Amino acid sequence: RSTATQRERFALVAAVLPEASARRVAHILAAPGDNSYDDLKAALLVAHQLTSYQKAEKLFSSEPLGDRRPSELLSEMLELVHPGEERSRLFAMLFLRRLPAAVRLQLTKDDHEDVRALADKADRCAASIHRHQQLLPVFAATADNCEDNSESSEFSVAAVGSYRGSGSSQ
Repeated sequence: RSTATQRERFALVAAVLPEASARRVAHILAAPGDNSYDDLKAALLVAHQLTSYQKAEKLFSSEPLGDRRPSELLSEMLELVHPGEERSRLFAMLFLRRLPAAVRLQLTKDDHEDVRALADKADRCAASIHRHQQLLPVFAATADNCEDNSESSEFSVAAVGSYRGSGSSQ
């Protein structure tokens, strides 16, 4: 890149840097060189990257699944390891332990060597469990409104069937 292009890019980035980031690279901002943009970019990456220890700490102490999909959790975890480390049994176990017990139970028979395939199956299991949990109030409300006659029972089954039909495909 030409020196003029380096300076232009440097000026654009320096103008929009948040104060906290600017403090981290103040030495570059104070005395830009010929490769000022590349130098600034490299310094910002180093300043904001986690160390190997910080990545390991985050991997071991990260939150459970929460409202994310298992594959989203896996993506976040993959950012913390070097390529190839995701194939270890330890990594698979760290992933699995963040999943809800009901999802883990569905995955116990699976081969844990391909963690991406495991996450895909976990996505399907979690979605299925979520759909079933949404049906529970329908079953309870229908049962509460039922009297002991066949017309009410048929209505209840029809209501549940139509509810299931309106959901996403399985």
